[in-house]
Amino acid sequence: MQSEIEKIDSELDQMFTDQVKLSKEDVIACVIIGLLAGATDLLIGRPANGYNGFLKPTEPKIPGILKKYDLSNNPIDTVVPGISVGDHRLYSYGHDILRPFEAAKLMLNGTGNVGVTPDGGILKIAIADPNWISQFQNAGITPNSLTSLPQLAIVYFLHMYKDFWTPRSLPIPGITYIADLNNHTMPKILDTLVNEKELNLRTLTGQLSALAIIELLSRLYVFLKFKGKEAPQNVKELLRDKIILLSATFGLSVNIFKVLLTRNIVFLNFPLIIALIRPALNVIKNIGERNYLENKRLLLKSQKNCIEIAKTCYLIDYSQECFERVENYVTGKLNEWKEIENHSSSEIERLILENKKLLNELE
Repeated sequence: MQSEIEKIDSELDQMFTDQVKLSKEDVIACVIIGLLAGATDLLIGRPANGYNGFLKPTEPKIPGILKKYDLSNNPIDTVVPGISVGDHRLYSYGHDILRPFEAAKLMLNGTGNVGVTPDGGILKIAIADPNWISQFQNAGITPNSLTSLPQLAIVYFLHMYKDFWTPRSLPIPGITYIADLNNHTMPKILDTLVNEKELNLRTLTGQLSALAIIELLSRLYVFLKFKGKEAPQNVKELLRDKIILLSATFGLSVNIFKVLLTRNIVFLNFPLIIALIRPALNVIKNIGERNYLENKRLLLKSQKNCIEIAKTCYLIDYSQECFERVENYVTGKLNEWKEIENHSSSEIERLILENKKLLNELE
């Protein structure tokens, strides 16, 4: 019983020490990490019109050394009939970053599949735009040549980079595959989410960046905190999960402020909320294990106390029995001595009488 109690106490000491409790420095670190993550989401994932006109996203400028690869009239920018300028990116194969080879083929040849149409079908370019071919040649790129792929990659990257930072940004990667599976028709709900609610690549990047900052900086903080110190692995993991949860709380607070400011629920950082399920479950699991072990220890201690009380009662009963045995033994011995004394007195009186009788006879 005692060894089992000591084992439970040892497990509790290993699982729950003062280091698991968040210190003042831990809370400050959580505030900094959370606010940094929230600010990153605010800056990267800002809406098309900014925040009431403030921090409105703009197309970045290309450095002079790369300016010759910043080409206009790109065939991947071909306007889809029935779709306004900017919204066409959702329907374009070339703007889906998971279809780079189709974008390369379209840019290299100037002809090919542009994307899906609102009515269902695929928009194609049959004849290359002379202006596009002319720009290619002026940039030192040979059309229809695989040797131009490295330069073509620069052109593609610059185009995607510029579009990413524009107010409409780029669509969610892989979304055109969904349209192809839907008879080359873009589902209305996706059009609404991307073009009206602004669920685009930049918005998603801001949300994932906030998640990455919380995960990486929280782990780095715990690593530096325990660097050169010995501590059980479960203590490190529990503190890490608590740091992540508290940091995410501050990060989500900023994110909720963004949602309220823009009145757009799509800006809610669902990836961060989903990613927090694991550390939250770990913390809950550790709390459950602690309560279980605490209850088990209390139960074992109660059993131990009962056994100790039983032992005490047994010893009291045994002591009383021993006392009675000793008392009986002493009483018996006293009675024996009394019998011996009485017998001796009678014998002595008998001898005295016999001696007196002999003396009388001799006289």
